[in-house]
Amino acid sequence: MKKMLSLLLILSLLALCVPALAAGQTAYVDGGSADRVHLRLKPAADSRSLGLYFTGTEVECWSDPSETWVHVSIGAEDGYMMSKYLSLEKVPSRQPLGIARTDSWLNLRKLPTKDSERLTTLREGDTVTVLGETAYSWYYIDANGVYGYVYERYLELNDSDGGTSSLPLSGEELPLLRSVLENRMTMSLNGEELLLSQYAEQSDMPLEMPRLAVLDLDGDGQMEAVIKEYTRGVEYTELGSLVLDVQQNTVYAYELSLRAMNELKADGTFTYSSGAADNGIASLKPEGDSVPYQILAESSTDSAGGISYAVNGLTVSGTDYSAALDQQTQKPEAVWYEWNETNFNLLFGSVTARRMGES
Repeated sequence: MKKMLSLLLILSLLALCVPALAAGQTAYVDGGSADRVHLRLKPAADSRSLGLYFTGTEVECWSDPSETWVHVSIGAEDGYMMSKYLSLEKVPSRQPLGIARTDSWLNLRKLPTKDSERLTTLREGDTVTVLGETAYSWYYIDANGVYGYVYERYLELNDSDGGTSSLPLSGEELPLLRSVLENRMTMSLNGEELLLSQYAEQSDMPLEMPRLAVLDLDGDGQMEAVIKEYTRGVEYTELGSLVLDVQQNTVYAYELSLRAMNELKADGTFTYSSGAADNGIASLKPEGDSVPYQILAESSTDSAGGISYAVNGLTVSGTDYSAALDQQTQKPEAVWYEWNETNFNLLFGSVTARRMGES
């Protein structure tokens, strides 16, 4: 009888403790000089990213916010953020506005899946606040107090820093890039000359290319274009990227799978992954029909299953490699633009397509 009473007492005490353990504490994303912070699957800088969330976005903390890593939830997502990127006080928001782009209506979903419950609908031109983006290309948004998810291709973001002062871009390569983008000039892909429309049609699956970024990928002072690829007519199917680079009046094209170029930054660097422990940070160095990586940091496995780390060509510890990933995370993101004439004019200005050196 005494054992039974003791057991009941212990269970009662545990029941009293559960609410205290379950109660979350509110905090706010604070990326410092960066406008976004990663939500990680596990409490480690080299763990898979579940998404990027803008400074000012509210999170719920489910572990001690003073520890190095904090278990948090944001909307329907659950993972870990570093405590140094969280504030218990409200911070100035760097959340951009998003503008709905749709021919009919856009569903706001409860979860980041196309079969999830519909909370409301957005119409063309409706403006929302963007709180973050999941790893699977869904934006988490605030639509006049209704929080949910919309697929990224149907939302056009305004740069949170208003970064249009340097536009349009300048450079002799830009008319050639625009000519390829507008299907008025061929590109060279693996030694074959073809139009962008031909490339999209002859792919294993017909492609749509709704977004692009224009930036200097290789640090040579000349701009490249990066185009996101999706399966045509099938929502939520990002496949990878197509990179366009001008060399000696020829526009070369390079195909990169989804895992070959992730989290593209404004300085042209990005992360890549080919396995659970095989990943790193790199930039591209296009040359003719090849596009070798310049490896900046790397985690790799050997035949015995061991893991080695390198940063800038030097062998380092796992801690140093994690620090390099953390530093990469804080870099400004590349700016993506919807594929339309308005943005082409914004990026390229009223340039006339012609070969370099022609008058």
